[in-house]
Order: sequence, then C-alpha cells, then structure tokens
Amino acid sequence: MWLWSGWRRSAEGEDVKFTIGSVLGSCFATMGAAFWPLLAITAIYYLSVSIIGALLVVALGQIQNPGVKGIVVFLPMLITYPMWSAHWCAVTEVALRRAANKPIQIGAVMRNSVANAFPVLLIGLLWLLGALVGWALFVIPGTIFIIVFQVTVPAYIEEKPGIFGAFSRSRVLTRGHRWGIFGFNLLVNVSLYVISVVGLVGIGLLAGMTGSGPNSAFEYVVLAITMLVFTPAIFVFIPTLNATVYAALRAEKREPLTGSIEKIFE
Repeated sequence: MWLWSGWRRSAEGEDVKFTIGSVLGSCFATMGAAFWPLLAITAIYYLSVSIIGALLVVALGQIQNPGVKGIVVFLPMLITYPMWSAHWCAVTEVALRRAANKPIQIGAVMRNSVANAFPVLLIGLLWLLGALVGWALFVIPGTIFIIVFQVTVPAYIEEKPGIFGAFSRSRVLTRGHRWGIFGFNLLVNVSLYVISVVGLVGIGLLAGMTGSGPNSAFEYVVLAITMLVFTPAIFVFIPTLNATVYAALRAEKREPLTGSIEKIFE
C-alpha cells in the first residue's frame, strides 16, 4: 500500500523499500541510543529559553512608555527563536551522527548548532512562507511543498550546500518517496493530535475525580507539568524524525553520510 511504503530503484538496479515502520523504528531507536546527549542539549536550551523569556517578560512589565513597549514587545521572540533554531540544529546533528555511527561530542554539537542557527532559522521562515502560500492555494500545493522539502534542514547541516542548495537537495532526495513521506506525516500528525486530545480529556477526568472541578488550580498545575514534558519531547522528536528520513533516503541511494556534498558524487 502507498500509505506504508514508497519505492525507488537504486543505482545498482536493486529494489529498496522505504517504509513508515522502518523510518519510525529508526527514529525511536536513535532517540533511545542518544538519549543522554539529547536530554542534556534539550535541558540546556529549554532552561535557557525559559529563563531568558521570563526575564524579558518581567523587564517589559517595568516599561511604562507605551511607544517603547510597543517596539520592544517582540524582543523575546527575536531572542528565543534563534535559540530554538539552534536547538533544532543540535538535535538534528546528534541524530545524523548517530545514523553515521560517529561519536557525539556535546561541546562540538553545541558550537555547530550556534553557527547553524541563523541559516536554519532562515530556512524555516522560507519553508513556512512556502507552505502558507501553498495552503492559501487550496491546501494541496502547501502539502506538496512540505513533503518535497521535508529534509531541507538535515541536508543543510550534513552537506553544507547553502540555503537554496539544501532545498534543492531535499527535492532530489524525496523524489520517488513522496507518497510514503505523506503517509507517515499523516500518521504522525494524527497520532500527536489524538495524544493531545486524550491527554486533555485525561487531565479533565483526573481533576473531576479529585473534586477540583474544571479550571481549577489543580488542573492548571497538571497541564503545566504535562506541557513541560510534552513540548521538549516534540522539539526532539520532529527534528530526529526528519534527520532519520534524510539518512534513510541517503542510504537508499547508497550515499554515505559524509558531511560534504562534493564527496557524494566521487
């Protein structure tokens, strides 16, 4: 079935299967094998973003001039977005290193993530803009855009082809597997939605069982704790999944993870 697999004939003339099961299995295996580096990196960035964001909100609250406040109100976003971009880069590099059986050095990964943060942030903005324009054109073009450029960030981090070169590499790598990529994107998004709904219903039932009632302090505390765990987990899962897809596409094409686009064609 197209939902579960995509096919492409390799350069050696051998059929290679690209399945949702194998990609998701590799993704969770990568997260398990690199659990401690991923936890350390996420804790560093998540705590940094939370502390800086809180300090900026407090500082903004002290500003009395409405004109100044209107100008600097976007300051938290301008500071924290590049930090989240750096975290995305770090998680992606850890996943790629694990896929290539390379050692994971947190210090080196953090330095590289800072260097890649702004280019990857620009890639993300271009990707989001393209998706929004596509969705405005009756949804389907936006969905196609997302699928075609699914692995742009991993391609940029691994191959260093430049921003637009990374988009081009993603277009080439996803060719022949786009129905399969659509299938697991659909599965992942539906699963995350179901988990969110079940979690919210569960919190509500738990609040009712404890006699706290809706909109109680207990319910808000449980929801805050849940989000404190769920949000970082998503910020690890999605870039790891994209990196796993990228590594699988490269493996299917018999391209080793070299870190240099020139070496791919040697």
